Amino acid sequence: MRGFQHNRRCRRSTRNKVALCEQPKVERNEDMKATIYWRVSTEDQEREGTSLQSQLEAGKKVALEEGYEVPEGLTFMETCSGLSLDRPELTKLRDIVRDESIAAVIAYTPDRLCRNREDMLTLAKEFKTHGVKLIFVKEQWKDPLNPQSRRK
Repeated sequence: MRGFQHNRRCRRSTRNKVALCEQPKVERNEDMKATIYWRVSTEDQEREGTSLQSQLEAGKKVALEEGYEVPEGLTFMETCSGLSLDRPELTKLRDIVRDESIAAVIAYTPDRLCRNREDMLTLAKEFKTHGVKLIFVKEQWKDPLNPQSRRK
Protein backbone atom coordinates (compact mmCIF):
# COMPACT_ATOMS: atom_id res chain seq x y z
CA MET A 1 0.00 0.00 0.00
CA ARG A 2 2.31 2.63 -1.21
CA GLY A 3 1.50 6.15 -0.09
CA PHE A 4 -0.55 5.04 2.91
CA GLN A 5 -0.08 7.51 5.72
CA HIS A 6 -0.48 6.46 9.33
CA ASN A 7 -2.22 8.84 11.67
CA ARG A 8 -3.97 8.56 14.97
CA ARG A 9 -7.38 7.98 13.39
CA CYS A 10 -6.41 5.35 10.84
CA ARG A 11 -4.43 2.16 11.09
CA ARG A 12 -3.47 -0.46 8.58
CA SER A 13 -4.97 -3.91 8.93
CA THR A 14 -2.13 -6.42 8.77
CA ARG A 15 -4.44 -9.19 7.63
CA ASN A 16 -6.24 -7.43 4.76
CA LYS A 17 -3.75 -4.63 4.04
CA VAL A 18 -6.46 -1.98 4.15
CA ALA A 19 -6.79 1.20 6.12
CA LEU A 20 -9.27 1.06 8.99
CA CYS A 21 -10.41 4.53 9.91
CA GLU A 22 -12.32 5.37 13.04
CA GLN A 23 -14.71 8.25 13.53
CA PRO A 24 -13.13 11.02 15.57
CA LYS A 25 -14.44 10.89 19.12
CA VAL A 26 -16.69 13.74 20.14
CA GLU A 27 -15.98 15.03 23.61
CA ARG A 28 -18.91 14.64 25.97
CA ASN A 29 -19.48 15.96 29.39
CA GLU A 30 -22.23 15.11 31.82
CA ASP A 31 -24.12 18.31 31.01
CA MET A 32 -24.53 17.26 27.38
CA LYS A 33 -27.79 15.33 27.72
CA ALA A 34 -30.47 15.54 25.07
CA THR A 35 -33.95 14.25 24.58
CA ILE A 36 -35.43 13.00 21.32
CA TYR A 37 -39.07 13.67 20.44
CA TRP A 38 -40.66 11.78 17.57
CA ARG A 39 -44.24 11.69 16.36
CA VAL A 40 -46.56 10.50 13.61
CA SER A 41 -50.22 11.32 13.31
CA THR A 42 -51.26 8.85 10.62
CA GLU A 43 -50.48 5.32 9.51
CA ASP A 44 -49.52 6.73 6.10
CA GLN A 45 -46.69 8.71 7.70
CA GLU A 46 -45.50 5.55 9.41
CA ARG A 47 -45.33 3.75 6.03
CA GLU A 48 -44.00 6.58 3.86
CA GLY A 49 -40.57 7.28 5.29
CA THR A 50 -41.15 9.31 8.43
CA SER A 51 -41.77 6.21 10.48
CA LEU A 52 -41.29 6.36 14.21
CA GLN A 53 -38.26 4.07 13.96
CA SER A 54 -36.58 6.16 11.24
CA GLN A 55 -37.15 9.36 13.22
CA LEU A 56 -35.67 7.83 16.36
CA GLU A 57 -32.62 6.43 14.55
CA ALA A 58 -31.97 9.77 12.83
CA GLY A 59 -32.32 11.60 16.16
CA LYS A 60 -29.83 9.27 17.85
CA LYS A 61 -27.36 9.79 14.98
CA VAL A 62 -27.59 13.59 15.28
CA ALA A 63 -27.21 13.37 19.06
CA LEU A 64 -24.00 11.37 18.60
CA GLU A 65 -22.67 13.78 15.94
CA GLU A 66 -23.41 16.79 18.13
CA GLY A 67 -21.85 15.22 21.23
CA TYR A 68 -25.02 14.62 23.22
CA GLU A 69 -25.91 11.64 25.36
CA VAL A 70 -29.54 10.47 25.23
CA PRO A 71 -30.17 8.62 28.51
CA GLU A 72 -32.84 5.94 28.87
CA GLY A 73 -36.20 7.50 29.51
CA LEU A 74 -35.41 10.71 27.62
CA THR A 75 -37.02 9.74 24.33
CA PHE A 76 -40.64 10.65 23.75
CA MET A 77 -42.85 9.03 21.09
CA GLU A 78 -46.39 10.00 20.20
CA THR A 79 -48.94 8.84 17.66
CA CYS A 80 -51.33 11.78 17.57
CA SER A 81 -51.95 15.09 15.85
CA GLY A 82 -49.50 17.91 16.37
CA LEU A 83 -52.14 20.64 16.14
CA SER A 84 -52.14 21.19 19.91
CA LEU A 85 -49.41 21.45 22.51
CA ASP A 86 -51.64 19.47 24.84
CA ARG A 87 -50.05 16.06 24.26
CA PRO A 88 -48.95 13.67 27.04
CA GLU A 89 -45.39 13.00 25.84
CA LEU A 90 -44.77 16.61 24.82
CA THR A 91 -45.93 17.67 28.28
CA LYS A 92 -43.37 15.30 29.86
CA LEU A 93 -40.65 16.70 27.58
CA ARG A 94 -41.57 20.27 28.54
CA ASP A 95 -41.41 19.34 32.23
CA ILE A 96 -37.87 18.02 31.73
CA VAL A 97 -36.93 21.25 29.92
CA ARG A 98 -38.28 23.27 32.86
CA ASP A 99 -36.20 21.16 35.26
CA GLU A 100 -33.13 22.20 33.23
CA SER A 101 -31.82 18.64 33.26
CA ILE A 102 -31.08 18.52 29.51
CA ALA A 103 -29.07 20.64 27.10
CA ALA A 104 -30.97 19.94 23.86
CA VAL A 105 -34.22 18.72 22.32
CA ILE A 106 -33.88 16.84 19.04
CA ALA A 107 -36.82 16.35 16.66
CA TYR A 108 -36.92 15.08 13.08
CA THR A 109 -38.50 18.22 11.57
CA PRO A 110 -40.38 21.21 12.98
CA ASP A 111 -43.73 19.73 11.97
CA ARG A 112 -43.03 16.62 14.05
CA LEU A 113 -42.76 18.85 17.12
CA CYS A 114 -45.78 21.06 16.37
CA ARG A 115 -47.91 22.06 13.41
CA ASN A 116 -48.21 25.85 13.69
CA ARG A 117 -45.87 28.79 14.05
CA GLU A 118 -47.39 30.14 17.25
CA ASP A 119 -46.79 26.84 19.03
CA MET A 120 -43.26 26.66 17.60
CA LEU A 121 -42.52 30.14 18.96
CA THR A 122 -43.97 29.16 22.33
CA LEU A 123 -41.70 26.09 22.52
CA ALA A 124 -38.64 27.95 21.18
CA LYS A 125 -39.07 30.66 23.82
CA GLU A 126 -39.62 28.11 26.57
CA PHE A 127 -36.54 26.10 25.56
CA LYS A 128 -34.38 29.22 25.27
CA THR A 129 -35.54 30.46 28.69
CA HIS A 130 -34.22 27.23 30.20
CA GLY A 131 -31.00 27.14 28.16
CA VAL A 132 -32.07 24.22 25.97
CA LYS A 133 -30.98 24.08 22.33
CA LEU A 134 -33.55 22.99 19.73
CA ILE A 135 -32.13 20.76 16.96
CA PHE A 136 -33.92 19.39 13.90
CA VAL A 137 -32.54 16.40 12.01
CA LYS A 138 -33.71 17.35 8.52
CA GLU A 139 -33.66 21.13 8.59
CA GLN A 140 -31.32 23.90 9.52
CA TRP A 141 -33.09 25.62 12.40
CA LYS A 142 -32.81 29.34 12.51
CA ASP A 143 -34.11 30.20 15.94
CA PRO A 144 -36.48 33.17 15.54
CA LEU A 145 -35.43 34.31 19.01
CA ASN A 146 -31.71 34.11 18.15
CA PRO A 147 -30.95 34.98 14.49
CA GLN A 148 -27.31 33.87 14.91
CA SER A 149 -28.22 30.25 15.67
CA ARG A 150 -27.44 27.40 13.30
CA ARG A 151 -26.90 23.68 13.73
CA LYS A 152 -23.21 22.85 13.42
